Formats: sequence, C-alpha cells, structure tokens
Amino acid sequence: MINLLFKNLKKYLITRRISPRRLKRILEAHQLWIGSRETNGHRAELREANLIGSDLENVDLRRANLTRADMSSAVLVMADLREAEISDVNLTKAYLRDADLREADLRKADLSYADLTQANMIMANLSHANLKSANLMEASLFRSQLKNADLSQADLRGADLSKANMRGTNLKDAMVVEDDLREAVTDENTILPDGTNGPFN
Repeated sequence: MINLLFKNLKKYLITRRISPRRLKRILEAHQLWIGSRETNGHRAELREANLIGSDLENVDLRRANLTRADMSSAVLVMADLREAEISDVNLTKAYLRDADLREADLRKADLSYADLTQANMIMANLSHANLKSANLMEASLFRSQLKNADLSQADLRGADLSKANMRGTNLKDAMVVEDDLREAVTDENTILPDGTNGPFN
C-alpha cells in the first residue's frame, strides 16, 4: 500500500504543470547557456514536464532535455530543437510547422496527428516513433532514422526521403510520392502504402 501511494505521489509530482513564470526562467537560463557556449546559465531540464498546450513558438531549445515530457497540442512553430533529447515524448497533435529538428533524438516519441509541415528533420532519430496521421508535407527527412516507425496514414507528399532509413517502417495508407519513396531505404519488413511488404523498387 505504501509503495502504491509513493508511486502515485511520484507520478503526480513528475507530471505537475510548470508555471509560465518558472518556464520563462528555465528558457532564459537555457538561452544564456546556448549563447555562452555552455559556460553560463543552465541547460533546460524539462524531463517528464507537463507542457500540454504550451506556446513555445520560435523558442530556442537546442540540446534541451525533454525526455518523456507531455507536450501534446503544444505550439512549436519554427522552434529550434536541434540535437534536443525528445525521446518518449508525447507530441500528439502538436504544431511543429517549420520547426528545426535536425539530429534530434525522437526515439519512441508520439507524434501522431502532429503538424510537421516543412519541418527540418535531417538526421533526426525517429526509430520506433508513432507518426500515425501526421502531416509531413514538404518535410526534410534526409538521412533520418525511421526504423520501425509508424507512418500509417501520414501525409508525406513532397517530403525529402532521400537515404532515410525506413527498414520496418509502417507506411500503410500513407500519402507519398513514389519517386520520393524510391529514394528511401526500405526492406522486406517495410509495410508499403498499399499494405504489401517491401522493399520498394
């Protein structure tokens, strides 16, 4: 009984929403940390933070730690998330249009129904990520890791998929231009838009 109470209390404390004032201080310290080449200020440690619906448009979160944070429905339009740790994060229905996610760690992230139109995801790690029904129109996924990711029903029209690792990726019912898909790396475990197995030739 005590262990259960402790577990529930820990869960409550972890998911407690960060106040706008505290979040502002964290972001200001992080900006100083970035601007000083990590000699002043502090890296943004937002691990397991509750940031549901937060307005983070144009915010610089380069190399920030957002592991397992709840950012569902958050506004991250044109946000800078280069090299950020965003694994296991909840970004369902988040707005990430024109966001910079180059080399970000998005392993096991939930990006279902997210808007990633024209997002820069070059060399991002999206292995095992959930991108079901996400909007990735004209996104750049050059050399990104999408192994075993779920892209079913996603919109990939106009996306740059050149050299993207799509081994084991689920693309069932995804909207994608065949010539673009041909540039990606697929294998026999890739599920193609028509429901058949790859590789796509």
